[in-house]
Amino acid sequence: MKNYILFLLLFISFSAIAQDENNKKMVTYLEANGTISYYSSVVDRMFDFMKKEYETKNVPDTVWSDLKSVKVDALNEITELVAQVYEGHFTGPEIQEILNFYSTETGKKITSQEELTEEEIQRRDIFYTSALGQKISESANSLNNVLQEITQSWSADLFRLVTHKLEEKGYFKNE
Repeated sequence: MKNYILFLLLFISFSAIAQDENNKKMVTYLEANGTISYYSSVVDRMFDFMKKEYETKNVPDTVWSDLKSVKVDALNEITELVAQVYEGHFTGPEIQEILNFYSTETGKKITSQEELTEEEIQRRDIFYTSALGQKISESANSLNNVLQEITQSWSADLFRLVTHKLEEKGYFKNE
């Protein structure tokens, strides 16, 4: 019985380490493909929108600067959520293979939407027609739907949080 418990604890520990490693790889991929940058700009646009909405309330720039401190936590949260979605669709080795491809010059050009050479087009096509490329393609709709739901929920929660913080400081939109 003791051996069984020890084995179970070791298995859980190794599983957690593997999950953490997959998560790190996924975060690296999300940084490389511009996903984190995209969400950063979403936060910035939300603050621009809110500044316009509260323009008549004379909210000082110092308050806005203070409120922008939520950006780091918000980006960490959405990064974790997006990574979990990908991890739910792809195995650790698949995540590594995706990361490997998008770390190449061809992959970088694809994510930055730069023009590809003929040779890079061939590399892209080989990757996209591979078993993993097909799986990515087949998962695209499912991934996009889940990511859209997560993004909507995350951005709405972030908006409510900042609105609440403004109200705590005495700035109400509808007064």
